[in-house]
Amino acid sequence: MSTSSRLTFLVISLWIALAAVTVAQPYQVNSLPATIDLDGVVSTGLDAAYTVYTVGQTATLATSSTLVGWPYEILVVFAPQVPRGDPRATVTLGGQVFNVDLADPTLIYLWSGGAVPVFQPHQNQSLAFQVTAAPVVFTGQMFIIDPTNPELFSLSQASTGTTAGPTVTPITFGGSEPGRPGTLFSLGLPVPFYESTWTTMFVNSDGHVSFGANGSDFTPTPGEFRTGPARAAPQWTDMDPGFAPAQVTVTEDLTGLITGQPLIRVDWNSMAEWANAGSQHTFQLDLHPVTGDIVIRHHPTNLAMIYDQLTGITPGNNLLPPSGWPAYTDLSAMSATPVVGGPNGAFWEWYGIPGAQMPFYTQGFANPFDLTGLTLTFLAMGAGSPGAFYIGM
Repeated sequence: MSTSSRLTFLVISLWIALAAVTVAQPYQVNSLPATIDLDGVVSTGLDAAYTVYTVGQTATLATSSTLVGWPYEILVVFAPQVPRGDPRATVTLGGQVFNVDLADPTLIYLWSGGAVPVFQPHQNQSLAFQVTAAPVVFTGQMFIIDPTNPELFSLSQASTGTTAGPTVTPITFGGSEPGRPGTLFSLGLPVPFYESTWTTMFVNSDGHVSFGANGSDFTPTPGEFRTGPARAAPQWTDMDPGFAPAQVTVTEDLTGLITGQPLIRVDWNSMAEWANAGSQHTFQLDLHPVTGDIVIRHHPTNLAMIYDQLTGITPGNNLLPPSGWPAYTDLSAMSATPVVGGPNGAFWEWYGIPGAQMPFYTQGFANPFDLTGLTLTFLAMGAGSPGAFYIGM
């Protein structure tokens, strides 16, 4: 897709987002009484203010306020921001949002260095410090006594700094086969997916990640793809991580060393089918925190399962586009004929052969797996905002 085409779609999706004026913004924004930033990065309210550093780089924390001399503190957690709607975020009666988790065990107050605040008279200032470790995530949000605010205090935006080269985390799974639950993974950067933004995901050994809820269903169907949690599924099927050399890993490249942009990558390597029947399977999922793009890659040796399998992306939760639940997409044809999905439009294809070997496959016609060696790209338009949609390529 050309740059001009992508910009056209982005303008349309932003127009839809701006039209939804009744939707509360997920992130607190700066104001004249309370402003904070890390090296000038500012939130619009729809996105989080994130600054990415390398080890040895100098970071600058700046605060400003029209209430010079009034008491203030800065709340700091060593964790990502949490948006409005996340149970870890706190929304005041006046609509201000604490995007730091007040119950996070790492919470400290900057001026006291501990769990009890020590308010200082505010002065406009910039504090420079050197980033000395990786990986680390830290978030700060300013709280100032404000006699002009009905709540008697004002909040700044939350500002997050991250420092990391690519880090690889092996994922282990509890439970037993068949149907192990997914493993909760905290994301180093928030990931926009359809109209929501997520700071955690569940990585499942059965070939998918889900957002907002876990799952252990090893028999995929389009109906469950629609009604279950938001999900990105390179190869949802019945696999068993208990047979060597199977391994599932999450690679976080928060500084963009791999692709030039921050990247979160999930790899399923040499995954056995349930009971070690059939062959081994290797495939990959890329989540792009900045754009919301999704990329699925199937290794050239990733052949068909002896069980049915489902591939695609969905907002889940029975969220449907205006035209209703979409018919299946021929995913292998998208590179030649891109498919534009509407808001909440899922992309899915269910692979299987009717018969005794695939008793859960009820699509009614043979649809052999044909993604071996292919890359599927889902280009995000306005991800994390109302009206977000994807273009399958």
